[in-house]
Amino acid sequence: MPVYPGAPDLPHQELPSDEPPRYIAIMISKQFFEKHYRFYSRKKPGVFRGIFLDPGEGFVPLLKRFMIEADSKTAGGTAVIDALERILDDLATS
Repeated sequence: MPVYPGAPDLPHQELPSDEPPRYIAIMISKQFFEKHYRFYSRKKPGVFRGIFLDPGEGFVPLLKRFMIEADSKTAGGTAVIDALERILDDLATS
């Protein structure tokens, strides 16, 4: 599953279709993105415009696990979510 990163200020829309959507939208704050981006580069992040990235096969299962943990609100779930965030960062940016 390709990843399509879009900057927060970039206009975008879902195209009408007879089929149900086959994507997962991940909304993150600019501050969160820039904080985590610093782990990988000292440069200032550019604006992502129409670039698809391939984060590898393990990304989607981890993303689904992240969504399950975020929904479950179990004791200790915050620690698991924090760890999954870091792993997803690594996969998406490597």
